[in-house]
Amino acid sequence: MAQHYVVNGAGPVGWTIAEQLAARGDRVRILTRSGTGPEHLLIERARVDVSDPTQLAGHLDGAAAVFHCVHGSVYSAASWEAELPRAEGTVLEAAGRRRRRLSRKPVFLQPPPRGDDGG
Repeated sequence: MAQHYVVNGAGPVGWTIAEQLAARGDRVRILTRSGTGPEHLLIERARVDVSDPTQLAGHLDGAAAVFHCVHGSVYSAASWEAELPRAEGTVLEAAGRRRRRLSRKPVFLQPPPRGDDGG
């Protein structure tokens, strides 16, 4: 039975998740600041800033689960610190109110080594 899922973010992780869900026959709503995402008959793209509760309102309705794959608007620690906690908090609150399962992307970042011993 086909499900409906929401994917927040269309970077490499969000894009791939959306494509895989659609390929197996599930409906996907992908939410991005730009409104972009993969093109597929089962993928609906929406321009939404998920850190804004008024923009996010209603987009999680009917979803079996939410895949939270949002990243900062630019690749910098300052951007992440300023943007990600608010976006994550808004999505967590909205998903919790609707009793939706939430999956967050894993983070594969690590600091550069500081010497021969890596410490």
